[in-house]
Amino acid sequence: MSLLARTILINGLVLVSAFVVLIVAPVALVPPFETGEIVVVALLLIVLLVIGSLALWRSLAPLRSLHREIAELGGLDEGRRLTQAGVPEIESVTRAFNGLLDRLVDEQRTRTRLTLAAQEAERVRIARELHDEIGQTLTFSLMSLANVAADHPDREQDLDPSRESLRAALEEVRGVAAALRPGVLDDLGLGAALNDLIQRAERDSGIRIRRRLDVPDDLSADEELVLFRICQESLTNALRHAEASLIHVCLATTGDRLVLEVADDGVGYAGGHGSGIAGMSERAGLIEARLEIEPGATGGTVVRLELPPKESR
Repeated sequence: MSLLARTILINGLVLVSAFVVLIVAPVALVPPFETGEIVVVALLLIVLLVIGSLALWRSLAPLRSLHREIAELGGLDEGRRLTQAGVPEIESVTRAFNGLLDRLVDEQRTRTRLTLAAQEAERVRIARELHDEIGQTLTFSLMSLANVAADHPDREQDLDPSRESLRAALEEVRGVAAALRPGVLDDLGLGAALNDLIQRAERDSGIRIRRRLDVPDDLSADEELVLFRICQESLTNALRHAEASLIHVCLATTGDRLVLEVADDGVGYAGGHGSGIAGMSERAGLIEARLEIEPGATGGTVVRLELPPKESR
């Protein structure tokens, strides 16, 4: 029964009950009114008012339930939808609200995809400029110093500090360019890119990083890029903030889902949502994956990215 029909029915029953009560009540209701008659009629009307109010309160319960469910909804990426049914008006509102959520999710993913695509294009441009412009300039400077040292052997020791500084700067530029857009990801795929990322992080930090990488062959370009970027951001956070001595990186299929885990033995996750975590959440939403960041069972922090089953991707 619709809410309108329920309200009309309740009001009708209250009016009919009031009419019947006035007919059968042991009062004449003819002026002048006696005190007893006024008290009896007042009590009867109060009873009818309470009964009608309770009936209306119960009939509006679906609206309260709908309000509570809307209030409990989390972010768009959680995938939750309203489930209210049984009352035509509520079902109509539920369908319209769920449709609105679906459209918002689609629009959000489209905006995220465009934003991340623009970011990646900018990363590629900057990485290319670092490699082609600054890298070549540093290389030319090294060659020039080598020529100067060859022409003036007696000054070679004086030139050594400059050459070492240039070599270090060149390595730093190459590392930054590789972090911005690893060419190995495009050329050799996700497995090689993750191995290269982990080796660089291990070499630069001196922290042990254990790995297990079982990369499937059917990942899309978006999925590979998201997995790489979230692993990269997780390692960066662990190396900068966790004070860890050991990091585990695992990419494996569990059941029908592909799961990436980056776990450390550091000081643990203190909560909060900085730009790095927000960026990881946006990337996870792009491929409809679930991202969880939580304390490890024995301390430290675990970043877990769970991709949806293959058939739904």
